[in-house]
Amino acid sequence: MVGKIGIRKVNIILLLCFSGMPFPAWAADFDGSTPVFCAITRMLECQNKSGCEQVFPEEVGLPPFAKIDLQNRVISATGATKDGKTRTTEIKSIQRDRGHLILQGFEIRAWSVTIGEKTGKMTMAVAGDEDGFVLFGTCVVP
Repeated sequence: MVGKIGIRKVNIILLLCFSGMPFPAWAADFDGSTPVFCAITRMLECQNKSGCEQVFPEEVGLPPFAKIDLQNRVISATGATKDGKTRTTEIKSIQRDRGHLILQGFEIRAWSVTIGEKTGKMTMAVAGDEDGFVLFGTCVVP
């Protein structure tokens, strides 16, 4: 039996799989009044000496889904990790600029997320010492 959270994830996956179109109707919902759910669709792991290669989030311990709660200034991700624990990180900075929502913080490494307010398209950069990650995805307001 699938619980409420499971049903929500299934709905998001189906929506992302069957809709290749941007999400302009949800642009107004990116105002921070409700949480935003994001799915990672592509991820690159980069090393200073060897360059970048495509990886799956699970390979580096990241769940493929995240919930962004601007009111509480937190990003959380649950499941799909080896330990199955909920991971959270504090959003230190929230900015809006030319149709983009820009979030920044630090959790072991510095990170920055940009979400197109009209499309829901997301890009995230994570910078460490001699390594980093670039993630691409789509965000929706359920």
